[in-house]
Amino acid sequence: MLRGGTIEKVVSHLRKISGVLKQNFSEIIYLLSGILSHYHKFLSEHSKRVAELSKLITEKLEFSKEEQEDIYYGALLHDLGLIGAGTALFEKKVNDFTKNEKQIYLQHPLVGQELISTVKNLKRIEAVIRSHHERINGRGFPDGLRSVKIPPGARASSELQMTMTI
Repeated sequence: MLRGGTIEKVVSHLRKISGVLKQNFSEIIYLLSGILSHYHKFLSEHSKRVAELSKLITEKLEFSKEEQEDIYYGALLHDLGLIGAGTALFEKKVNDFTKNEKQIYLQHPLVGQELISTVKNLKRIEAVIRSHHERINGRGFPDGLRSVKIPPGARASSELQMTMTI
């Protein structure tokens, strides 16, 4: 049987470990965000704006702290799947894409999801990344989800993007 002092030591140790894990999680997110900024400055700045606006909205709507964090991090990495797409893609409007460029663009939510799926703790933000181009009217991609079928974090992100210049 554990004594009171021993239980307190165990709880204190577990809290320290939990803090380290949370710190590591944040650092992985910021590492990936840093990769985005080295790849393309506009893409990084866009992702940061979407994340900051998502944070304000989730605070206002009183999402739980964990949901706010997941949505913020998901928004920060929502375009991760565009890494390697070629910087020329960012110099065109979607309507001016070649067939190949359009295919790359339409697949980037799936590529982003696949990239982060290899890290177990990042799975909690997969839905935001995969579904950030879904639209309330069902005309989004990659799955054509509509209304409440769009995960809440992705719904906030996609609504923001509809009001922003991408």
